Amino acid sequence: MSNTIAYLTSRTNFLQVTPDIPITKQRNPEKYDVPEVFEANKKELVADLMTKAKQVEYLIKSLPEPEPEEAQAKRLAALEDEMQVANAEYIRAVNRTSMSVDACQGSF
Repeated sequence: MSNTIAYLTSRTNFLQVTPDIPITKQRNPEKYDVPEVFEANKKELVADLMTKAKQVEYLIKSLPEPEPEEAQAKRLAALEDEMQVANAEYIRAVNRTSMSVDACQGSF
């Protein structure tokens, strides 16, 4: 997006939009595109932006519906319980491993 804005602001010459305000700067001709090329590039940029907007809209529509807070709370509580069980199993496994290592070292 910033590249698009940079292109639009740097590849065009200054135009007078009102007779009350004169143009005080001009770009070198090699620094800006001729009006036909600039317009074609502008149209291509607009088409790209429209495509991206449609892709974002599609992705948003593809998202699942939000869960009610009560259902989320229940699901998170169940996950918390599962995590505590898994953590207890992990601690038991670490303790068994450490006891096995101690037993192996004692036999040598």
